[in-house]
Amino acid sequence: MLTFYLPLILLLASIATLSCLVIRKIPQLRILDPKTLATTRTRQLKQALLTKRLERIGGTYARAFKQILAPGGRALKTGIHTVVEKLASLEEHYQKLKRQAEGPHAVDAVSIKKFIEEGVKLMKEERYGEAEKRFIEVLSHDSKNVGAYEQLGVLYLTTKQLEQAEEALQFALKIHPKDASVLTRLGEVEMARERYDKAKEYFGKAIEKRANNPRYLDFYIDAAIEAGAGADARRGLEKLRAVNPENKKLAEFAERIITLENKPVEVEKEAGQEEENSVQ
Repeated sequence: MLTFYLPLILLLASIATLSCLVIRKIPQLRILDPKTLATTRTRQLKQALLTKRLERIGGTYARAFKQILAPGGRALKTGIHTVVEKLASLEEHYQKLKRQAEGPHAVDAVSIKKFIEEGVKLMKEERYGEAEKRFIEVLSHDSKNVGAYEQLGVLYLTTKQLEQAEEALQFALKIHPKDASVLTRLGEVEMARERYDKAKEYFGKAIEKRANNPRYLDFYIDAAIEAGAGADARRGLEKLRAVNPENKKLAEFAERIITLENKPVEVEKEAGQEEENSVQ
């Protein structure tokens, strides 16, 4: 009889264990101390990012429960072991970050820069989980580090987590509203969402800060074409040609702009032809 009820007992025990660990993890995930934030809005944004992270971690728990609920006592035990192991690993990581953040010695700027560079390298190697931890580790030492927020945004953009990408980049923008690089990254997020008018707006703001940056002009022209703003695209092309006459995309952009500008004319011709055919 005990053997019959053993899987159920283990399942209930695992649920209780997971619940305790998740509840304990909520304060640990608040790596960025709200007391250090300049405004209420910034505090809310940072809490939102960490909440989203908790929800994503929760998704891992949910997937693990599928294994726990699989038929057979062996699958049940294996599932519980896997989940608890993952929880223990996360627990250790965030406890380490918390100790570092509360330590008496601040990490110097050189070390912070090195951490970010390591995170970027990990991203290039597609080790996204490790890279994310590295950037969050930076923020545990420097809660207003624009570079760490921006790289988190790039990471989430690369992994198609567009909501998280926007949140991280908006945090960076709150700290440094005139950062052209962050504005451009937000434009990239909107391009991925196919919200071209909004993307063009972000790229335009970046150009206001860095008028002669070929990369920003490239993004702006592309967004303007996709948004159907031919005049804006042509103005952007003229600027790009002036600052970077050897740019290999000049001819491509010019062709796309001509195609865009000719579209209404072609539609009118087709409509006129149909009318003429109907009269005949």
